[in-house]
Formats: sequence, C-alpha cells, structure tokens
Amino acid sequence: MQDTITLRGRVATDLSSRKTANGTTVVGFRLACTERRYDRATGQWSDAHTNWYSVSAFGRLGSHASQSLAKGNPVLVTGRLRIRDWATDERSGTSVDVVADSLGHDLNHGVASYIKAPRGGHQEWGERVETGQLRRLVDGEEPCSEAEAEAEAEAGADADVHHEVTETAEADAESEVRVEDREAEPVPA
Repeated sequence: MQDTITLRGRVATDLSSRKTANGTTVVGFRLACTERRYDRATGQWSDAHTNWYSVSAFGRLGSHASQSLAKGNPVLVTGRLRIRDWATDERSGTSVDVVADSLGHDLNHGVASYIKAPRGGHQEWGERVETGQLRRLVDGEEPCSEAEAEAEAEAGADADVHHEVTETAEADAESEVRVEDREAEPVPA
C-alpha cells in the first residue's frame, strides 16, 4: 500500500542537489508545517506545533524545484509518505520522508508566474535560469554578463513591473512562451 499525502508549509532549508549513479537529478529540502491557531480572547494568530518532513524530488521535478524554490518559500507538496526508523551509536529516531510527485508555491501567500520548460533541453534552460538569464532566454535574446543581469534585476525591482507569461500554440503543436511587461496592478487592501 502506498500513502499519498499533501502538505502545506515552508521550505526550511536551502535546497540540496545531487545526481544518482545513473545521472538522475535528486533535490532535497526540509519542510516545516506549522499549525496556526486563532485565539479569540486576544484576537491574534499564534503558532502551535511544527511537523518536519524531508522532501525529495527526482528528475525534471527536482531540476525545476531547484530553479523555482528557495528557503522560506511557502509551498504545497504532494507525494508518497515514507516513515522509517533510524539509529546511530548515540541516538535513534524516526524520519518522515516524502517523495514528491508535485511541488508548487502556495498562492495564499503571494503570486507566481508559470514558464513552461522546453522539451528535451531543460538542462541548458536550467543553467541559464540559475545565471539570471530567464528574461533573455524567454525573449530569445543572447545571454548577457552577470553584472548586466544583476543591474537589470535591480532596475526591474525598482520599476515595479509585473512579468506576465503568455503561451501561444503553433501549428506543429509546439508552444512558444513570451514574457510581456505591464505595470503592476495595485493590490486591494
């Protein structure tokens, strides 16, 4: 029997990435799921107990997770639950692991934009994302230097610009992804 679980929490550690012997990417992180309670007497929310999980994502999911998630991000995780006992000479305990089938940002806490990864070429895509080349990659432009990418990132943050992703289907069933700039819409209070 296989237990499938869905968790809502925060990425509690930096993501670690490694390769298996056959070259499959494996990304892991710790997930903190804290119960929140509302105290009617004080009118305040407070943190209760925190459950901790070790999450592993394999292959494309792992590669995409390493490019999309960071420590502190609120996330949703769906996967297969694995509970195992462990022991060393001095200590013993129980590890609660989740092998992720799906990962994503929890949109209760913010907004996100989706960018479809190209088929087959996700390694080059991933390397260019990690070096700040996402906008240029999506627009089909040539890469820029790291200093230019940092300057563009700072200018983008100051300009209060929202990047909207649009997807257009072509006759050969391939899709092209473009990022369009538009003024950010104010968030209602």
